[in-house]
Amino acid sequence: MEAAIRWSPHSRDDNQQFLVIDVAGNRLERFQRFEEVQEDKSKKWGIKSLARRERLPNYTAFDWSRTHESLVSIGSASGEIILLDLSGDDPDKPFVHSFPIKHQRKCNSIAFSRDDLLATGLDRVRNDFCMNVYDVNQRALGPGDYQEPYRKLSSSEAITSIKFFSGYPQTLLAGVARQCIRFYDLRDSSNYGVAQCPTRYVHNLAIDPLDENSFISAGPPGEPAVTLWDKRFMTRSVPSTPTSDSGSQSAVLELRPAVDYTTGSGSSTGSNANIWSLRFSGQQRGKFSVLSSTGEIKSYEIGGQAVDISHLESPVNPYGGSTWTSKLYVKYTHTVSLPWHEAHHDPNDETRSIAFDFMTGNSHLDEQQMIILRADRSISFSPVPSPPSITKFSTTDELLICKSTDVITARASSQSQSVAEDLQRYQASDDTVDNSDQKIPIDEALFRLSVQRRRCYEGYLFDCNRNKRIVANETALVEMWDMIGHFEEIKSGDGLVADALDLSFMGVHNIWRRNIGRSVNRALTQSESRLAIDEAVRQINKLQKWPIFDRGRTQFPYHRQLCLAICGWALTREALEEKCSKLLDEGAPYKAIVLAVFHDHRDIASRVLKSAVQKKQIMNLGLGAIIMVDNLSSQQREMCSWMADESDDPYLKALLTYLVRGNWYAVIGMRELPLADRVGVALLYCDDNTLNSFLDSTTVDVISEGNTAGLVLTGLAQRSIDLFQNYINRTNDLQTAVLALSFSNPLYVRDTRYKLWKETYFMQLQTWQAFLKRTEFITQHNRLAVLPKKHRALTATDGLKPLQQKPRSVVKVPRGQITIQCPYCQKNIAASNLESPPTPEEPDSAPEESGASMPTSTSTLPSSQNGPITSGRLQQRSQGRARKAKMWTGAPDPDDAEAVAVPIIEGLGEASCFGLKPKNRENGIA
Repeated sequence: MEAAIRWSPHSRDDNQQFLVIDVAGNRLERFQRFEEVQEDKSKKWGIKSLARRERLPNYTAFDWSRTHESLVSIGSASGEIILLDLSGDDPDKPFVHSFPIKHQRKCNSIAFSRDDLLATGLDRVRNDFCMNVYDVNQRALGPGDYQEPYRKLSSSEAITSIKFFSGYPQTLLAGVARQCIRFYDLRDSSNYGVAQCPTRYVHNLAIDPLDENSFISAGPPGEPAVTLWDKRFMTRSVPSTPTSDSGSQSAVLELRPAVDYTTGSGSSTGSNANIWSLRFSGQQRGKFSVLSSTGEIKSYEIGGQAVDISHLESPVNPYGGSTWTSKLYVKYTHTVSLPWHEAHHDPNDETRSIAFDFMTGNSHLDEQQMIILRADRSISFSPVPSPPSITKFSTTDELLICKSTDVITARASSQSQSVAEDLQRYQASDDTVDNSDQKIPIDEALFRLSVQRRRCYEGYLFDCNRNKRIVANETALVEMWDMIGHFEEIKSGDGLVADALDLSFMGVHNIWRRNIGRSVNRALTQSESRLAIDEAVRQINKLQKWPIFDRGRTQFPYHRQLCLAICGWALTREALEEKCSKLLDEGAPYKAIVLAVFHDHRDIASRVLKSAVQKKQIMNLGLGAIIMVDNLSSQQREMCSWMADESDDPYLKALLTYLVRGNWYAVIGMRELPLADRVGVALLYCDDNTLNSFLDSTTVDVISEGNTAGLVLTGLAQRSIDLFQNYINRTNDLQTAVLALSFSNPLYVRDTRYKLWKETYFMQLQTWQAFLKRTEFITQHNRLAVLPKKHRALTATDGLKPLQQKPRSVVKVPRGQITIQCPYCQKNIAASNLESPPTPEEPDSAPEESGASMPTSTSTLPSSQNGPITSGRLQQRSQGRARKAKMWTGAPDPDDAEAVAVPIIEGLGEASCFGLKPKNRENGIA
């Protein structure tokens, strides 16, 4: 290194000083930085020289005293240590003192302590110590007098770097060349050190002043690596010579390479970059910077894991290498100065960085700065890059932006309407404004982030009609909940349960392909074969009395009949007419007319058209003449084609398309039409082969797209899990996916993905502090997950009739999170078993004294898991305090078959149960 720069350890806001060390010119100069006011009243930093020393002997090391502002020490190339006084501007001022050595060799490092101890590290020489420690306060002799070192250490071992600990001035670190980093305690009489770290990275030692357990070191020339060490992990073993492959085995973090060492020609070799300097920030723990010989200055910020990661499974690294096990990691990196070989840098540029240091002691500055020395000896002050702002969202959807010590809080404006109405208002504004290049206002962004939380508090759960009102702004979700409600309707009263199979929540594709997938609780008396499915479909159709399918030639009329019911198209003439009237009242006249035509009831369509014209909902009077004829003329076809192109209504477009082309294949290919109606048309009019192709391709498409309209095909069976997985990837709407799948999970489908999604949603509810909503979810989900009566009839026990057998949920009830324990033995108190009559050895009631004062010490007796506790003195005592206080303690578990009636306690009522002995039962009071 040809030059260096050091910020004064004595700098203050009103006295900022630094030292420029010109090794090549044998010169030292001390400067002061000050703030000057320009003519335009702007402020600018200036520097002025305070002291200068020239024509110094060749030196290779230096350090600034921690106690004397003007005292500097240099280590000459011959090993002599010289103390200089930089208090005056006399270049030829004599030395304060010198410490000569017997065997001359290069001085590699020098360091001051806060107790005015001065340590020097020398090159190796036989039979002599290579580290001398002097006491500067004992320099009572003259400048030419010889002073014996305070301590002599490290015999015949070259010392490359030395650093004292600020908090413990009698301890220091020393880098032993090609061997180890050694920890010395000068109060110890031993000369071998207290502990050490075997490593070849022993250069440029630096200790974090804010955490003196952490220190860093650099690799030898040709290896631009930096290692982070922890003093507490240093060993006492005798050092061995480290190999080139294991330079830092005991380091807590290794950065290799720590700087860019690629040359401009594209080669990559360590000989092109060396580590020149390592400096800790001094104002931020774990932050340091690295200077390389290429002029690059790179800053690192080290972070740490706050949890124990030893038990966590590490992710697989596809590129090989060992798993990450350290708690420390690089949090941020910043490049302060680029290397000279960058494309936009001149290799001979004299402005490249050759030295730097952090500026400390400037409390009035908003951010820390760095002082940089350039190759042309110019000095610049650069702010240290600070980490980006931290952005967090609170549980109440507040946006918190943390920058340094400032915290900015933003929240969405209070909303008085429902979430659907607010979303419709934002959607209306988005339609009128081109937002291609416009940023979303923070208020709208925060509102959109709070949609799921607001839906939760509005009752978004398992009531399909209520859910449709909550998501009224999203047509796709309204249609999805309408389909799930239809599933619930047709399965009610065991409507989809046959003698052999339960086909509840199955989709059209499952029924038509006779493949119900991986399911549970489906098979009642037979296996899930195709013959069993055919028989179950026939029985369900006979039970439900849906209209018989008698259109065209098909091998599976019963399957089409059930599939039409799933689509909502299994309608009698009276039901169709009622539905069309309802659609007309809802303001959907074209849908009512077209559905009547598609069901081949054109007379109903004609009457609906007349009613719509009378109500002035439709102004197209020529539509009636078109729908009542079978064959259209060429002019009529041309007019219908033009009307289809101009129409925005999907049902009118579908009808006109059919009238123009004369086949139903064009209708089922129209993606504008709702998928349930397209499937219904295909079931009514397409042959088996065409229907196979259409259902297979459409099912694959809706699953890959995550389209919730595909539930009509997949149902809520196994393939719906894949559909909702893609839906979550597309919309991030985990809430809707969990609620929809809960109708069939885990009653008919058990998939790990649903379990993970539900646990994630529960964690989100906890974050929203929606504790009651979480409880409602659990309670209502348990009621949904109940097997039909035919299941219970086949599994009835003890001679009970199906109606007498209590419905049981298949959801595993979570174990109680709160239990009542005996204060004597710390066992759970079971309120579902009565005590045996008291015996003479067991008094009926406890003494008054025991009821007034209960022991609070914890018993160390082992916990039994089987049966009541019968041993031990404390276990034989009843709950005297409860008997005396006569407080309600608990009630029997209503789901426990062993529960018996609770006796009536005078004054407390039938449900009271108190004064129980501890019974160690697994289902204690929760």
